Amino acid sequence: MTCPAWKMGDSGHAMTMHGLLGGYGMSREASGTSWQPQAAPHSAIHFMADDWMVMLHGRVSGIADWQSGPRGDDQVFSTSMVMAMASKDLANGDTLGLKAMLSGDPLMGRRGYPLLLASGETADGATHLVDRQHPHDLLMELAGSYSHPLSDRDSVFLYFGYPGEPALGPSAYMHRASSLDNPMTPIAHHWLDSTHIAFGVATAGFVRDDWKLEVSQFTGREPDQFRFNFDAARF
Repeated sequence: MTCPAWKMGDSGHAMTMHGLLGGYGMSREASGTSWQPQAAPHSAIHFMADDWMVMLHGRVSGIADWQSGPRGDDQVFSTSMVMAMASKDLANGDTLGLKAMLSGDPLMGRRGYPLLLASGETADGATHLVDRQHPHDLLMELAGSYSHPLSDRDSVFLYFGYPGEPALGPSAYMHRASSLDNPMTPIAHHWLDSTHIAFGVATAGFVRDDWKLEVSQFTGREPDQFRFNFDAARF
């Protein structure tokens, strides 16, 4: 996800960190190539490993869920995610970035958990889940990016994910400040974030100060019911 826009070097002095795709502050980074407000508060463990800046973030929630009414249900379960991000500055100011995000959600079973009004993926490959939230895949993001500065203000970048997140819609809900402490998935998840796990993403973009123009080619379908595997990259 994100971390403060500074780190401590070997000498103990604060040094400025920049984002994966340009010269902006690291705290703007979110899922895929999306941005959040640079001032959004977020904590993470970050450290240096040789020439790599590494950030770790995760959470585990224990939930007792009771959804009332004839369409409701109850269940005790756990949601979780862990994310690692690493970046390295190369020659000519280029930046190599790596991201990985995993979830323990598949352990709750294919049918996920009760969530009235929610709809989306399937548990059996045929019938869409209704009034239930599906578990996320074990692998939510395995991606790399490469950015090249054109000037102090401009940069171009490439991003590849398998899986990854295309340049479509806002940051996935678990990265948004408004949903950061929500232990359960918002009902609007499949209206706003339906492509946030896409098995096959290629994005190219241009960054200028606070503006970013990007275009993606991606697999335009949600993951299948098998939560531990890699789906076909159809683009």
